[in-house]
Amino acid sequence: MYGGKMVLRTGRKVYEVIREVLEGEANSVYVCREQEEPDAPYKTIWIVKERRIARALLENADTYCEETFMQSENAGFVFPYVRERPLRKFYLNSIREGFCTRQQVWLALVEQCMVSKLPPAVVYLILSQGQAHAAPDGSIQFGFQLDLSEYDDSICERDNVIACADEILCLLRLEEPVGKGDGARMQAAALLEKKLAREAYQELIQLYRDIRLLGRTGSAGRKRRGRLAVSEWDWLYRLLSGICIVLVCLMVLMAAGSLFLGDVSFWKLFDGSLDTIGTESLLQ
Repeated sequence: MYGGKMVLRTGRKVYEVIREVLEGEANSVYVCREQEEPDAPYKTIWIVKERRIARALLENADTYCEETFMQSENAGFVFPYVRERPLRKFYLNSIREGFCTRQQVWLALVEQCMVSKLPPAVVYLILSQGQAHAAPDGSIQFGFQLDLSEYDDSICERDNVIACADEILCLLRLEEPVGKGDGARMQAAALLEKKLAREAYQELIQLYRDIRLLGRTGSAGRKRRGRLAVSEWDWLYRLLSGICIVLVCLMVLMAAGSLFLGDVSFWKLFDGSLDTIGTESLLQ
């Protein structure tokens, strides 16, 4: 405690606890800020109490964690603080307001799983505990407000690709009821359900490729629907074209009659129209 406030000392910095997020059996989670630095960015800090989990996390912590430290017998881990915008809560708002397409959000989620240096077991907890956060532009960030009591060392990429596909299916179901012409979403749901049932996904890249393919298929479908919409007006184009052809033919016939048969009454409307202005003749 410092001045009535809880602080965490890492050896390099002193962090003041702004908010306690979790006090669990396996770990505690705090949102903190560097002490006496009001403009310093917030951090998320774990205090891991269970030794088995702490040992597993410490193995490659320098690749995904900003700093590690010991507090008594517990291990501390410092992560960036991610603005809390849970994907399931902000997904519909993002795609309805046109900030991004649904395929962009799905791809961003899979990409984040692919490029993350976090242990697979942590990525799995992020997906299962709703710590994938949606930025307004459709990008995805992983948060760290996790309960580590379900940490499982045996989790591998196959488990994460299934969890990721399940999350995308949940997002699809948020868009129900199905609207007219929403074939792309129905196709995506059918494909994911079929492949999950067959346990076809083993790697994240497989899911990524399927979503890319669905995006191209949806674009092609929109183009086809656009052509069909135009074809519905073909009868009007044909009618207007026919009228134009008739008018051109009439003009050609009238011009030919003037050349071969002499004056035609139609042309007399223009013949001599400027011979006289008022009482003055222009022919004098």
